[in-house]
Amino acid sequence: MIKIHTYSNGFQEEYFEAVRKNVGIGDMKAVAASSKKFLPLDFFTAKDAEGRFRELILAPYKKLKEAEQYIRKNKMAEMEAECRDNHSAHKPQLTDLYYRLYKAFRDVAKSEKDGKSLRVRLVGNTGLTVCPYCNRDYINARARNASGAQLDHFFSRSKYPVFAVSLYNLVPACGNCNRIKSGGSKAFASPFDEEINFNQEVRFSYESQDDGYIVNIETDNERMKNNLEHMKIREAYAIHERDIKMIIEKQMEYSKSQIEEFQKMFKELNDSGKIYITEEDVKRAVFGPPISEEDMKTRSLAKMYHDIYDKLGIYPVTARSDS
Repeated sequence: MIKIHTYSNGFQEEYFEAVRKNVGIGDMKAVAASSKKFLPLDFFTAKDAEGRFRELILAPYKKLKEAEQYIRKNKMAEMEAECRDNHSAHKPQLTDLYYRLYKAFRDVAKSEKDGKSLRVRLVGNTGLTVCPYCNRDYINARARNASGAQLDHFFSRSKYPVFAVSLYNLVPACGNCNRIKSGGSKAFASPFDEEINFNQEVRFSYESQDDGYIVNIETDNERMKNNLEHMKIREAYAIHERDIKMIIEKQMEYSKSQIEEFQKMFKELNDSGKIYITEEDVKRAVFGPPISEEDMKTRSLAKMYHDIYDKLGIYPVTARSDS
């Protein structure tokens, strides 16, 4: 629901260094050689094994998505032969090589720099303090080595162990979204997907009922529909009909005529008569400032408020250049 932008070059370097320290050079070379058998032919451009492993770890989301689709349609048997060992004692049953890569994720996530775990640094680099899947639950760190976020393997690391430590396969998320999404087999929408305009393709509205309101969340994007349905996001928002009610009651209480009364009153109270309270001033005092896309990364329910403010004409989207 909330877009995550590409990590800074500095953080990508920092992340790869953490992976390199927790995956031996022998395993790096072995994974680079093995994965060539089932990844797209043009996935790697580097000549050397470490360079190819680096491309795998720092591949942008679009490249990972294309690779996952290619494997699923053309190379699933080849990937299973390389990664899976049905007689292994490992859970999940992976070859020793891919099980070590699978396990390396935990060590990478816990690795520290300047007393901060990588998990904390990763979330901090995104600028997020709320879950990008639901925009409800906060994921900010509570300490330098205690992240409030879990890292969702967008493409399951048990099914696709080759992506177990790929940076753009890791989505910082709240525990509820990560737990419910886990194991889902549908094609989900990643917050890293540059092809989705989350602000436009996810829309909040409401319906009036005798005993209150219903919060609606709509989208025409099939992957986003899977997010909403599988992760039970609509159900999560059911309790927020009270927030809708509060907004509507505030709008009724502060009608345009009442705002004009405020303006007149403040002018009369001021001896000089030079203070003028605008309609925008009153709206900001009552509803807070307009909500930007950047606010949605740090404020719980910000997307819902943004859309309801638009629907009610409090802060119409068409009237603002930042939307």
